[in-house]
Amino acid sequence: MTRMPLALGIFAVLLLAFVVAFLPSRPSPAPESAAGPMPGAARATEKPAVARDPARPEAIDLPDAGLAVQDAVSALRPLAESGRADAMSRMALHLLNCSHWASASEERFREVEVSRFRGASGHEPGTEADITTIATAVEKDVAYQRACADIDPALMHDRLDWLEKAALAGDPRARIEYVNWGLQDMPGREDILLDFDEVQRRRALAGDFLLQALSAGDCRALAPLAQAYSGLAGTFDWIVAKNAVKAYAYGMAAIGKGDPAPDVRARLEGLIAGFESMLTPAQKEQANRMVRSFGSCRQ
Repeated sequence: MTRMPLALGIFAVLLLAFVVAFLPSRPSPAPESAAGPMPGAARATEKPAVARDPARPEAIDLPDAGLAVQDAVSALRPLAESGRADAMSRMALHLLNCSHWASASEERFREVEVSRFRGASGHEPGTEADITTIATAVEKDVAYQRACADIDPALMHDRLDWLEKAALAGDPRARIEYVNWGLQDMPGREDILLDFDEVQRRRALAGDFLLQALSAGDCRALAPLAQAYSGLAGTFDWIVAKNAVKAYAYGMAAIGKGDPAPDVRARLEGLIAGFESMLTPAQKEQANRMVRSFGSCRQ
């Protein structure tokens, strides 16, 4: 009579080990990748200007970017609820930023801004002008954080849903940003394990969104695709299985077509160098054919 419970217990342990083995590793919270910027900071995977599909009209009636965050969200909400994908995207990114930085200290903001400065400029801050630039950015970050406290908690709860809706509706920036934020509400491996089916759904969406962006000529998708296929933990490896040929191809294309920020370029160059010695001549030719098939960027 005691053998049946023991057998069931062993089976449960083996099943749990199998599931954990296939868990995607979570992106690191580094501001250059998954953390998301505060206002005015350029993402490592994109240029400061927002790219739009050629047939998409400019949204001239969106709230001014200089508005306080709570005012911007209040102005964007009716537009988002009416179905405007660009309004959904901008509102969602405000909400996601607010949630991510809610408990950050001033010292943490300073670390983030120094890291961003280093990534954007390619050198350490050293001059008085550099220090002033960072101090001003930290002041803006703290003010932004305080203003986030006035946003409707119910709206904050739906932050990732709004970004997903925007990406599904074809918003260019939302397609790119989803890979950064897809697991934002699952801070630990326990959360991922408890909702594994939802993680797999988001994983498929993130990969599809990047490929859709690339098909639309948005070369900002190249760098995250390269990092995702590289399998490097803490980048975007949660969305796809490792593939050396694709990582090599997307990395070369990102440098040649995507104009990445200096820190991202350095990461991609290291990635390409690492895979170059691993690939056979036939695999390199396959990668080169992929690069040629990507076409030109329309940013």
